[in-house]
Amino acid sequence: MELLVDKGISGLPICSEEGHVLGIVSGYDLLAVDSVPGRMDASLDASHLFPPVRRKVGDVLRDAVTVHEGSSLSTAADLIVQKKVNRLVVVDSQGRLAGVLSRGDVLRAVINNFNIYMRSMDS
Repeated sequence: MELLVDKGISGLPICSEEGHVLGIVSGYDLLAVDSVPGRMDASLDASHLFPPVRRKVGDVLRDAVTVHEGSSLSTAADLIVQKKVNRLVVVDSQGRLAGVLSRGDVLRAVINNFNIYMRSMDS
């Protein structure tokens, strides 16, 4: 949890020692003490939002939605929408972590491409 807060990120992939993606965990998952990953039990008071120290990442680890590093931005955007996720884990040809692509990253790229297109139309 501290890593997420310190780095200002909302989630991160968890990898094996070899760099293969095991899953993904988000701050929301770490806070949600309900037994269903991705769903917070609204009936709990704030004291339940701070998990005990002995709780392990594996307790809330979810399957990561992955995309190959050679995939198009369009493919990645479609996958984010279809799977209703906030981020994709980008993997290389060996299935090892290459990076993370967030919805914000995709949106920034689309806006940048649109701005380039609009400037070219003005010329």
